[in-house]
Amino acid sequence: MPRIRKLISMPLGEFLFSFFLMPALLYALSRYAGVNKEIGADAQLYLSIADNFLSTGHFIQNVRPAGSYVVPFGLPLILTVLRFLRFDYSMIVVFQYALYGASCCFLSRTESALFGRGYIAPLVMTGALYRTKIFFGEIYVEGYYLFFLCALLWLITNTSFSEPKRIAAMNAAGFLAFVIRAVLGTVYAAVLIYTVIAARKKKIGVRTVVLSFLLPCLILTANAALNRRETGYWIWLENYSGKDLYYANNPSTKTGYFSTSVYEEFVDEEFFKIWDDPNMDYTEKNEELASRAKQWVKDNPGQFLKNAVVRFYNIFISYWRYLLVICFLCGLARIALVPVGRRAAAVCLMLNLLLAFLTACGTIMGRYSLPVWPLASVHAAAGFHLCLRRIIRRSKDLPSGTVPGA
Repeated sequence: MPRIRKLISMPLGEFLFSFFLMPALLYALSRYAGVNKEIGADAQLYLSIADNFLSTGHFIQNVRPAGSYVVPFGLPLILTVLRFLRFDYSMIVVFQYALYGASCCFLSRTESALFGRGYIAPLVMTGALYRTKIFFGEIYVEGYYLFFLCALLWLITNTSFSEPKRIAAMNAAGFLAFVIRAVLGTVYAAVLIYTVIAARKKKIGVRTVVLSFLLPCLILTANAALNRRETGYWIWLENYSGKDLYYANNPSTKTGYFSTSVYEEFVDEEFFKIWDDPNMDYTEKNEELASRAKQWVKDNPGQFLKNAVVRFYNIFISYWRYLLVICFLCGLARIALVPVGRRAAAVCLMLNLLLAFLTACGTIMGRYSLPVWPLASVHAAAGFHLCLRRIIRRSKDLPSGTVPGA
């Protein structure tokens, strides 16, 4: 534990609050919500890939009927390492809560770098997880990509690293978030753009830039080759997003909350003709559905944008009872009132909005809104600290003996 504290330079109280109290609070909330430890459908899928690889050398799932179903390799790879270290399911649960504690440490350090103290952002993030009923007695991708998003925020505000080391770490965190949750490619692309800009300003050398682009390409190529061995297709990351894209973009789609149990309400007859075609395998069906969805978007741009706007309202405004709107306004206030890091803060805010809109272009579930919450939690903390400073400043400006608000 002292080594972890030294790495991120945390005061003891802040470390105990973030690393121990927040995971404990989240666990208590899971018990309050009546959620017990269980191995759900997604957990079985990810674990089957890890266990199959260790027992047979084949990095493929065998839980769902479609044997060629390919998911992003980030989480299965992490689980493979844990299984190799002989982690049973209970140990994985403990690891996930510890990982969340580390995520809270990164959030706390980010808040502290901006405002001197760091307790509000981890608390807000814990509340967001409770709202979506994401607890780590189950295996969710959220527990892993949130860690890397929180690490990215810490790296953005951390000045103790040299620029080459900081950018290398940002690239690693961005890439790992992307290979866990594909929609976070938006965040990773922003990191790559920043890497190029830093090179043009001669903050980093050519070697750092080359490695930042070359290593991910090599890893993705190796993954595609592995998927080709298993499925017969060069699949760079996954082969199910075409079906998801069709759910959200076809003549019969809906703009409400999606669930796989009611997917039939979101598709038309064309979907079933393709999906039930015995002459196509899973990957071919997925590609055909993606093609049909893209064509529908091209033919109906107005309806596509209208659907996206309605989904955006449903998942990022209504679902959160306008709390994300308040966080956004707090982010704007931070940009307006705090000159330090203003440009970086504005870029992060716009990137978070873009991520939210891209999410709204597909089908929506409550958990799909969680990628915006690490930054939104920092924005909520910004609003708290700015208000607190204003109250303290007004109190100091009052004549002696007067009562604030009187």
